[in-house]
Amino acid sequence: MEDIPDQVDELFPEVVEKRGGAAAHVWYVGQTLAAVGWSVAVVVRTASSSVGFHKAFRRAWHRPSLSVPFAVVLGLGLAATAFMLQVRGTFMKPDLGLGRDIWAVAWVDSAGRSSRQLPGNLGVRTPPASVDALVRIRAGGGPTETRAGRYLTRFQRVDPGFLALMGRRPFLGQDARRPGEVVLSHAFWTATLGGASDILGEDWTVDGAPSVVVGVAPPDFDGPLCCVRPDFWVADGEGEAGGFQYLLVGVRDTAAAAASLTAAVRRDYPFVRAAQVAPVDEAVFGGESGVVGRILTILLALAAMAYAGTVTNGANLLAADTLDRARELRLRLALGSPRRALLLLLSTEALCLAVAAGVVGLAGAYVLLRVAPFLLPIIGRGSVLDVDIGEAVFLTVVWGVPASAILCALPGMAVAWGGGRRGLADRRAEKSRVGTLLLGTQIALATALVIVTGVFLDTVRTLDGDFVGFRRGDAQVFTVGSAGDRPVQPEEALARARGVAGVQSAALTRWLPVYGAPQDSVVLAAGAREVASMEQVSEGYFDVTGLRIQNGRAPVDATEAVVSPELGRRAGGVGATIEVAGAAVRIVGVTEAATWGTGRERATVYRGWPAASPPVGTLLVVPAPGERPTLGQLVQAVTPLGMAMSAFGTLDDLLTRSRVLDVLLARLASLFGTLCVIVGLVGVHAHFVRWVKVRERDMGIRYALGARPARLRGQVYRAALYPLMGGIGGGVLAVLTTFALLGRVLRYPPPTASGYAIAVGVVLVLALATLVGPAIRVAGRDPVSLLRSE
Repeated sequence: MEDIPDQVDELFPEVVEKRGGAAAHVWYVGQTLAAVGWSVAVVVRTASSSVGFHKAFRRAWHRPSLSVPFAVVLGLGLAATAFMLQVRGTFMKPDLGLGRDIWAVAWVDSAGRSSRQLPGNLGVRTPPASVDALVRIRAGGGPTETRAGRYLTRFQRVDPGFLALMGRRPFLGQDARRPGEVVLSHAFWTATLGGASDILGEDWTVDGAPSVVVGVAPPDFDGPLCCVRPDFWVADGEGEAGGFQYLLVGVRDTAAAAASLTAAVRRDYPFVRAAQVAPVDEAVFGGESGVVGRILTILLALAAMAYAGTVTNGANLLAADTLDRARELRLRLALGSPRRALLLLLSTEALCLAVAAGVVGLAGAYVLLRVAPFLLPIIGRGSVLDVDIGEAVFLTVVWGVPASAILCALPGMAVAWGGGRRGLADRRAEKSRVGTLLLGTQIALATALVIVTGVFLDTVRTLDGDFVGFRRGDAQVFTVGSAGDRPVQPEEALARARGVAGVQSAALTRWLPVYGAPQDSVVLAAGAREVASMEQVSEGYFDVTGLRIQNGRAPVDATEAVVSPELGRRAGGVGATIEVAGAAVRIVGVTEAATWGTGRERATVYRGWPAASPPVGTLLVVPAPGERPTLGQLVQAVTPLGMAMSAFGTLDDLLTRSRVLDVLLARLASLFGTLCVIVGLVGVHAHFVRWVKVRERDMGIRYALGARPARLRGQVYRAALYPLMGGIGGGVLAVLTTFALLGRVLRYPPPTASGYAIAVGVVLVLALATLVGPAIRVAGRDPVSLLRSE
């Protein structure tokens, strides 16, 4: 074996020359007292001399059986953490396309409730002394008449010169400088209006008022009240101030601005206790304490657990490698190499491996961010934020590489330090203790993540065709309304919609359940009362949504209804009469069961379309195979009826967006949980491959003395049960403790007994399945070859 001299002397020759060997060792021990400084010193000093680092790198390069698994598992952990930090940073500090710092104002009442909107006609128009400008924004919506037809739009009324105040220039045309001038969002201009260049100067009627299009906003400009981008912004005059939200531009003293605004409103509204001023990018999602902030914190904790699992796996690999090299380390000690030099060698090798893991982590984070729009419904859509690789990913990898090297090298260094004093004699016992502890930790983390993921998945498990009786997820959803010329007539509207190319079938409904269909008391035949959700549907509704009527037929007018199964059973079934909102309604059909977000059926009454047609409803359109009607085609079809229309998406989009944060949490938790389980299973397999290899001579002796192959396989499985059961028990205990202490903060139901049982069973079965290879290996070898093993 190559005689390698003292590593400290090699790595720090200038220190040895100036201070002598002993002083160099003392100097190095002093440096190790600072963890981060120690890792930086190793990199800098080894890079200057390059001798020790080169040898450590060469050793890692020529041991692919160690370096490749190490880099992959640790890189996956770095990728998950970097990805989550980037997502969290982008959502908590979103890029709204603003060109300057903008501050949002919130008003706190005497009860501590916060609102960003002042009540009644209360208004503030003069900016405080410490502010350059005050901007008012009022969200609105309604029919907008254009040259191409009538649309239902969402818009914001703003002060003139709004884009300039936000620090941006128009993409096309000019800013809205006078009341009634309109600046279109880039998305609305391209998606709905086809990016027509002759749109400038076109006269519109916005919510009954004459307006003119003067410009198009930049593509990345969402507006400061993101993250549902309005279709356009219209400059407002000196109208009523009620309903406005306030933004401050050029704030020099936030405390003075807040005090000035508080004094301005308390004269008329003493219940406004105080005004709060915060950066608008923090106000978008409510900051760290908001719903999004809490969910992203939970996700970051789950990513950290996945990273901890990969670090534990890496530590197990390096600790096992250290024990496998016991004879080499013993020889180094015999040749006079200090134990500190061995620790430096091990840490440098770990750093080389961690650098490779950092490359894998950077590539993995990039891949995750690229596929994020397909994995996560809240990322990559036109009305929400985009997440791309940025500073958080690079910082995570830069700091994660030395930190991972230290964490992964510590167990192996502890084994080398403690074993050195005993001559590294009891290699098998040491490996059993260290490996079992690290393996149990991995299994505990994987089990905990599987249980928690199950909780989040259970909250969205009904987001499918059974959620609210939508079996046709491809059905398109359009909001329609009457502009007041005449009421919406369903027969005419549906006839015109069905005549559009690409429309297979269509139906109208007053409300969709996920929009928050109203509930009302239903009086049953026996006098009992039941609270049920109310729907008003046109003919064809059940065919369009795919909700099957098990008994009876669809209603034809408001005097007839189809009810959910449980309500139909209590009411007396088809033919019975119930009282809804004071009117007698006859049951003509019973649907199949349709569950809701709780997983339980909710009583629902589907009444026929009323004779007095409501002003607003929802049009559901099933596209023909291979075709998809456009919003423009439908708008042209219904405009002669005095109707306006806006597009939402498909029923699947509607269901997803209604629970978008829960879906985000469930999918990312599934991602991190799957990652941790895979890494844990890899660790189990690798551990017992080494376990079998170390005991090959013992297995050969047992084999020679008449032990059967089944007994040897059983020995492998029995040895695996200790770390597996200990780790699973630790994971279950960790989840129980977490939900007991943080249940109210998490706002998620604790796992059920069946949830614990399923998670434990999944982890145990998968872990035992990874032992098939080592068990077959030990029972399939020739006894003579086993006896010859070292």
